[in-house]
Amino acid sequence: MADEAVQGVWFRRERLDGFVDAAFAFATTALVISAGSPPQTLAELRAVLPTIPAFAGGFAIIAVFWWAHYEWSKVRPSTEGLNILLSLAIVFTVLIYVFPLKILTGAALHHMSGRVLPGAEIAAGGEAMRELYLIYGGGFAFLSFLYVLLFAHAARQNRAAGDAERAAKAASHGASWTILCAYGAASALLAAVSDMRGALAQAAPGMLYATIPLAIWLYYGVIAPRLTRKPAPIAEEPAAA
Repeated sequence: MADEAVQGVWFRRERLDGFVDAAFAFATTALVISAGSPPQTLAELRAVLPTIPAFAGGFAIIAVFWWAHYEWSKVRPSTEGLNILLSLAIVFTVLIYVFPLKILTGAALHHMSGRVLPGAEIAAGGEAMRELYLIYGGGFAFLSFLYVLLFAHAARQNRAAGDAERAAKAASHGASWTILCAYGAASALLAAVSDMRGALAQAAPGMLYATIPLAIWLYYGVIAPRLTRKPAPIAEEPAAA
């Protein structure tokens, strides 16, 4: 009976991980460098080569979200109940989020390349960019928030099981995704209040994401060590003779 229970837990974990991995793999197919059928001639290949940078950017962001779920799998105590629900919510959101991601990476690289790379048709006008930033930022923030909940639940379960080390790792990951969630919300808010009339105003909500590594470094390099620093022990005075 014990062996069957262990096999059942392993099977459920493999099913969940396999399904999530397959969903992320499917999401990347929406970022493929060519639309429709693959290029059949050299001319068609030349036509799709300029879209490679946008594909690479979108792929890297999808990979970050996949990697987070992989890291969660190393600190999760179980794959039951809320863990399954949150994982399914992540899959659902990723499969929707991939579309504004593809559009935004194309628009961003179009502007960054001096309009050499394709993307002009999706980057025309400040109001169009505002709407795109709002959709993308909302999706980024919501997806990050799901990871906050996922790691917070893992931390609670590990603390209840007496596994302080895994609980601390889960909480640390949760802090990272809290920062990312705040960035998505801040970018969407910036787009909402900006007049979006100049090139800088149109680029600012997207450029904000580029400062994420700095925020992560400040938290883990400066803030977190101060929060966890233990006070120095007070030296005892020698007893009076």
